Amino acid sequence: RPRPSHKSPMSKATLEPFLLCRGDTFKVKDELKGIAGAAWSKPLGGWLIPADRRDEVAAVLDKAGIAHSAEAPGTGAEAAAAATTAVVEASCSAAAGAVLTVSPHKKAVLVTGETQKVTELLKALKGSWNKGLGGWCFPGSQRAAVLAALRKDPTNTVTEGEAAAQPPAKRQKGSAASEGGFINDDDSE
Repeated sequence: RPRPSHKSPMSKATLEPFLLCRGDTFKVKDELKGIAGAAWSKPLGGWLIPADRRDEVAAVLDKAGIAHSAEAPGTGAEAAAAATTAVVEASCSAAAGAVLTVSPHKKAVLVTGETQKVTELLKALKGSWNKGLGGWCFPGSQRAAVLAALRKDPTNTVTEGEAAAQPPAKRQKGSAASEGGFINDDDSE
């Protein structure tokens, strides 16, 4: 009995140039929805909009008073990708005026203070809210990037805090107390 063939004829794909519009775009989401071909991309955290609609996107952002710029990545292979995709980055939390502290916490970086004013920026930086610590956590390797992004807005006051006090050291394994042995702690012999 012959097996059915699971091979399909070669498929074709077409690469279409798109803009990725990220940042503080919530207040203009209805206008962006109205642009033909625009769609929100949750994994990318922004709006995918056909590149030929660049002028419409710029007009919407300008009308709302949102600063924007076009960016293109590097050279070589990245430049080829830039030919098909441009990024329009809306400024996050412009003139927030937040007072923030960036301090180390274990292997992470913790941002505390008036974080409500820069929530969109912290989300864009892929931070996560930690209710127990009352702040936003980032990997320790992103410390410089987080500081730079928060200081980009000159109205923010960003201070670098010191590490929180470490908890007392744990007892070493193998001590008499942990083995259930007797510890003579009185002064009489």
